[in-house]
Formats: sequence, structure tokens, C-alpha cells
Amino acid sequence: MKALTFINSYKKTLIWSIIILFMCLWKPNIGSTPKISLIPHLDKVVHAAMHFLLVLFMTQETNKKNKWKQIIAISIIYGAIIELLQHYVFTWRSGDFLDLAANIFGAITAYVFFILIKKYFTRVIHL
Repeated sequence: MKALTFINSYKKTLIWSIIILFMCLWKPNIGSTPKISLIPHLDKVVHAAMHFLLVLFMTQETNKKNKWKQIIAISIIYGAIIELLQHYVFTWRSGDFLDLAANIFGAITAYVFFILIKKYFTRVIHL
């Protein structure tokens, strides 16, 4: 029952985590170069966006306050595990330190975004 409670409590986070995993471990068709890959460093933007959303989903679904360090750590560890899997297990993908850096950037940016939005709405409410 605890597992079902956990799954129900973190539905968005779990679904998004699975989507991230699939996107990062997916084996592309050889010979087909998607047009998206022709834009330099777009993959880093995608990595940052994936972890930005992951942190926002975890934050939304976590009932406890002041869990930012743990939430960001989970996002970073998850990204690191995926990069290690890409490097050592799913060798058609390449584990990349810059991808991990983009993951970290996305996670921290979500925290900053959340704080700024919270300050803005707190200020607007008190006007």
C-alpha cells in the first residue's frame, strides 16, 4: 500500500522521470539525422529544460517545506546516473559531462525561478 501511495503522490514526477529516461537512452535510427541535431548545443537546452521541469514537478508534489536541497540533489543524481548509463551500458549514446552540467543548471534554475515567483506573488498579494 505504501508503494501505491508513493506512486499516487508523485505521479507527475514519476511519469516525467520515465520520459527523461526514455529520451536519454533511446537509440536513434542510424542514417537519419534529425533536423534538431543541426542546431549547435540544443541538446544542452533540452537537458536543462528536462531537469527544470523535474524539479518543479517534485516541488509541486512534495508536501514538506524546505526540501530544496534534497530535490535538487535527486535531480542531479538522476541525471548523473543516466549519463553513466549512456557511457557504460547504452553505448550508442555518449555520456557527457556537459549534459550533466546542463542538468545541474536546469535544476538550480528551477529553484531560482520558484523563489522569484514566490517573492513576486508575495509582494503582489501584500500590495
